[in-house]
Amino acid sequence: LTGASCVGIDRSPENVARGMEIAHKFPDLNLSYHEGSFTELPEFLLEGEGQYDVVFSQVAFCHAHDQLNLILEEVLRVLKPGGLLVVNDYLGGDAPPTPEALEHVYKRLHFTQLHGHRAWRRAVDAAGALGEDGEFEML
Repeated sequence: LTGASCVGIDRSPENVARGMEIAHKFPDLNLSYHEGSFTELPEFLLEGEGQYDVVFSQVAFCHAHDQLNLILEEVLRVLKPGGLLVVNDYLGGDAPPTPEALEHVYKRLHFTQLHGHRAWRRAVDAAGALGEDGEFEML
């Protein structure tokens, strides 16, 4: 194994319990899960500010796009200099959503706002989250 460790946070106690079940089944993976929010990270994560090489979010930030600047500030508090933020998330468009999108996507998935790539870029710029070479890549 690589010697890496993984710390997961989720607002849902059920998701945390499920993560802990997996962690107990595979102790060699060095996994831990905790209840918390990415808009206000738990204190234990902030004890060694700048301690994580990678921060990964999967389909989570989309539920708080209206707080993206705060989320990015929290990420930067725990990410090592030169670290990597990987976000797998829903993106909106740069134009306002259509009535169909509001009905079939926003309403069903409880979205209040979805940023398009330009709004993401502005949020990343505002947070000072670009790499040393100014790199920002959306795939």
